Amino acid sequence: MIKRNTIIAIAFLAAVVCGPILSTGQVFAETECAGAKTSVIACGGATGQAAIIEIVKMVVKIMTAGVGVLAVGAVIFGAILYTTSEGSPDKLSKARTVWINTIIGLLLFAFMVAITNFFVPGGIF
Repeated sequence: MIKRNTIIAIAFLAAVVCGPILSTGQVFAETECAGAKTSVIACGGATGQAAIIEIVKMVVKIMTAGVGVLAVGAVIFGAILYTTSEGSPDKLSKARTVWINTIIGLLLFAFMVAITNFFVPGGIF
């Protein structure tokens, strides 16, 4: 329990110390997307349905990166559980459950991307 609390405290302190250093400065609206000023979404001058499709594409790409990072983190977490199980059947089954849930989540996300890719004209990627 003490190791867990120590790891959590170190991760929190690293986030507090490194967060402001690695974060970018203030960003102001520089571009427009369908008539709305924005600094995040660049639609390339598209309006209406084309602007919405560009936003959906951007959201799916961001979600893909996030899901990839989370999946790698889950696999690493499962590996840590498996390694530290010391032969305990409960910990081994928990590690397997983490891996199985990660695979199920990746498959569901892949189906979501495939369905979205079907509905968006020209595809997402």
